[in-house]
Amino acid sequence: MIDIREALRQFDFEAHRQFFEISDQEHSQMLEHFPLERWQTMTLEEYALGLNRPNEDVYCWWIEFGTKNVMNISGGTALKHMIFYHRDGYWKYSSAYSDKDEAWEAIRSEFLRLFELAETQSWEQMDTEGLFDRGALTKLKSLYIYYPEYIIPIASKNHIVHFLMLLGENEDELRQLSLILLNQRLLQKLRTYPEAQQFSNRDLMYCLYEWNDPRENAVSTSYGKEIRKQNQEDISETSPPQLFLSIVDALERKGQVILHGPPGTGKTYHALRFAKWWLGRTQDELTTRQTSRRVWWMVANPKQWHWEELFNTGSVTYKYGRLQRNYVLVQPDDLVIGYLSTPHKHIYALARVTQKVLDDKDGTPYIQLEPIQRIENGLTYAELIEDPILSQSEPIYNRCQGTLFKLEEHEADYLLSLLAERDPKIEDF
Repeated sequence: MIDIREALRQFDFEAHRQFFEISDQEHSQMLEHFPLERWQTMTLEEYALGLNRPNEDVYCWWIEFGTKNVMNISGGTALKHMIFYHRDGYWKYSSAYSDKDEAWEAIRSEFLRLFELAETQSWEQMDTEGLFDRGALTKLKSLYIYYPEYIIPIASKNHIVHFLMLLGENEDELRQLSLILLNQRLLQKLRTYPEAQQFSNRDLMYCLYEWNDPRENAVSTSYGKEIRKQNQEDISETSPPQLFLSIVDALERKGQVILHGPPGTGKTYHALRFAKWWLGRTQDELTTRQTSRRVWWMVANPKQWHWEELFNTGSVTYKYGRLQRNYVLVQPDDLVIGYLSTPHKHIYALARVTQKVLDDKDGTPYIQLEPIQRIENGLTYAELIEDPILSQSEPIYNRCQGTLFKLEEHEADYLLSLLAERDPKIEDF
C-alpha cells in the first residue's frame, strides 16, 4: 500500500470528473428545494418520510435517496431520521415524547442548534450537548449539505476509524469519540499534508476510498463482501449464506479458516453463526446452547447507583420501571447487559438474574442480580447508535431512557460477539 501523501499526489481528478458533476448537480438541487433558511419554518410533513407527498417536497427523501452521490447514508432503517410515518398508519418516534408534535419540535430544535454551532465551527460543543446521540447519520449529512467546507462526506464511523488508524491514530482513543469529532479528526489530519491543499473535502473522500477502501481491504474479500449483507439473514440448510459455503469449501481443502479484520467487524459473530449452522445439519438441537435463556439490557444511572457496586456487594435488586411488559418475562439465569448512563454512556458489565422477589412491605416486584464480569472497553452509546443492527434494538431506539429493555436473539448474539472481540474474558457467555 502506498503512503497517503503519494496517493494524494497520484489522484486523477479527471477520472472522477463525471462523478463530481453528478454530485454537484444533486447537491444544488437539494439546496434549491431546502435552503438553510427553510428550517426556520419547516413542518413535520416537509421533513418526514412515509407520507403521500412528492419526493422532492420531503427533506428526508433528499437526504437518503436524492443525494446518494453527495454522501450515501441509505439503507438500514428510517429511524436514522428520528421520526417518520410508518406504513401501518402511525408516527414512529422515540417513546421519550408524548406525541409527534413534541417529538418534531425537539428534533427541529436540535437541527437549528446544530446549524448555529456549525457557523462558529463549535464541534466540541455539539458533542458536549449530545447533539449526535441520535440521528447521527442524518445530522452529519445535513451539516455537509449546508457546510461542505467543514465536513468530509464520510458517514460510517468504522470507515473513519479505519482511515485514521492507517494514518497512525490510536484505535482505543478513536472509539470513544462521537461521529462529529471523528469526522473532524480525520479532516484535520488530512489538511496537515501539503499535497491535500488543492483538494475539496469531497475530493479527499474519493481519494481515501481509492487509496484503501475499508469495504475491501479491512477483511478478506469473500468475508468482507458477505459480512454486510448477512447480519440478519435466516440460516437454513436449503439456502445457507454464501459466506458459509465458502468457509465449508476452505475447511474441506485446507482444514482451517481464518476470518481476518479489525475489532468490531463481526468475526466472532459470524464464526458462531457458522458453527451453529454446521453442527445443526446433523444435530436437531444444540445441547451447548440454552435457547430458553433471554438476554436483557439494564441501565444504571451513576447518580443513583453504579454497576461497580454489584461487584462489591455480590448482589443487587432492581425495582420495576418503564416498559413493565418486559419484567414479567424475566426468568432466573437470564443474562443481563449492564449499561452505565450519562456521563459515561457505555456498556460496563455482564450479570445474571438469580431470582424474582416481592418486597415484604408493599409487594413491589424486584429482580435480583449477581455479577458475572466487568467488560473492558465496552461499546459506547455513540458506537451503538451507528451500528446498523443495534441501532434498531429496543434500548437504543429508546435512547436508553428506562431500566429494563429486551434484546432480540440476533441482537444479543451480535452484541455479545462484538463485546467478546474487545474483551475475550466474556467469550464463554
